[in-house]
Amino acid sequence: MMAELHGVATESVAARRKTDADFPFQLIPSRMQNSQNSSLRMPGVVKTGYNPAWMNPADMARLALNPGDAVDIRSHHGQVRAFSQPDPGLRSGVVALMHGFGGMPGKGYDPKRDGANVNQLTSWDDDGDPKHGMPRMGALPVSVKAVG
Repeated sequence: MMAELHGVATESVAARRKTDADFPFQLIPSRMQNSQNSSLRMPGVVKTGYNPAWMNPADMARLALNPGDAVDIRSHHGQVRAFSQPDPGLRSGVVALMHGFGGMPGKGYDPKRDGANVNQLTSWDDDGDPKHGMPRMGALPVSVKAVG
């Protein structure tokens, strides 16, 4: 265990997280009031019907985004459409998106109605935990681009 901790303490965070000019943001999981992190939601409880892409207001300004603007979020493994919302509590360079929304990959869905399926941005083959095999679900390197 001490050797593993030493490895973590001495590693390059940017290299580990794979952030670079193409993927400058880190996607983290989030929570939303009145919703669960699963696909079971009572109609009308989630006000938007979808999972907003929460961003630091300075990042939104830098990308010329207004609240509710459509954005494409891309990772090394896939892409989803989401809708930006400001969250001044987030650090710059972080995007928060709640799991449990969106359609199945390959099936038609409306991102404004159904939300973004975060699983389309992840991979079982990317940085799995050596102890239990779970893939990386947070600090995913992503890009955010305005639609249109």
